Amino acid sequence: MIADTSGLRALGATHRDHADALAAIAAALTAATVGADALGSVGTAYLIALNEALAHAADRATVLAARLTAATATAGATAAAYRDAEGHAGQSIQRAWA
Repeated sequence: MIADTSGLRALGATHRDHADALAAIAAALTAATVGADALGSVGTAYLIALNEALAHAADRATVLAARLTAATATAGATAAAYRDAEGHAGQSIQRAWA
């Protein structure tokens, strides 16, 4: 049983980095909202729609960040499980040949 456990751990670290980036993007999108009256009465509907779109995009980025955070843990657990399985397989083979 061979698995690239270093690669799995690196994947987890990459997921964590992407989750952090998405969380920062979500914060920036949330901060980018503009008061509905910033463009006067003519721009109110536009700014309301823009703010709704920003809020939706921030929510999606937050959800993706949470999923990538979960994937980080999964990648680490998978690497550990492969490492343990390889160890157990090696011990079983040694006992069989002893």
